[in-house]
Amino acid sequence: MKLLEWSKCGVLLCTLLLFAGIGTFLSHFCPTVTFRRCECSTTSSPVLAGAQGAATAEEFRGGPRSPGPPYLSYQPPGNGWNNQRIALENALVLAKLLNRTLLVHPLAPHSLGEQLKGKHRVPGYRAYNMLSSADLLPPASFLDIQLMSRIVPVVAINSSHPQFLRDYGHLTWRNVCHSAGFGYWMERPPSTSAEVAMLSKQRFIPNTVWKEKCQEEQRRAQESPQITDRPVCVGSSPG
Repeated sequence: MKLLEWSKCGVLLCTLLLFAGIGTFLSHFCPTVTFRRCECSTTSSPVLAGAQGAATAEEFRGGPRSPGPPYLSYQPPGNGWNNQRIALENALVLAKLLNRTLLVHPLAPHSLGEQLKGKHRVPGYRAYNMLSSADLLPPASFLDIQLMSRIVPVVAINSSHPQFLRDYGHLTWRNVCHSAGFGYWMERPPSTSAEVAMLSKQRFIPNTVWKEKCQEEQRRAQESPQITDRPVCVGSSPG
């Protein structure tokens, strides 16, 4: 029995409304947000762009860039099922906005992910990356892939995350870091000095987990510490 039963009309209508709302938000409140296409090593291979820190720059190295159809992936958070659902929904929205094929990753059991987090003292996404394919639920077991494909092209990933990184590592990736420790979505630019001070503190939380994932973003923030100088919208991901 599928875990998610979608109403065709309701899902498509809600999705279109969601896309319209996010597009309006980005155009009005995030004028400096840009997206770049990354290209792969051969003309026949697809282009990939990483969402939510799918891997570090060292994990993905590509050859000479050339045009190709784009993909979008994401780093599963590895926490509870609800958090994993949120990560997937965010990736679905970005894939639609960027006109990319979405790579859907397996679902991690909540209890096993929590056990690994506590045992190894690691964040959720690292616990997810420790799981084997036998520990994970393939996308077709909990999603209607055919229905989702009406919104964006979908490729189901059935392997473990380390195997996924090896399978797609020959392609060139651009990684976008979305971390809960590095800001959050702003509905409007800050209007008072107090708001600026609060948001500035939020951007420089001494948290080694997000610093590890967001090294490039951290460097840019330190070079431009005033949040009013460069409005930024950063989505937070669980884990």
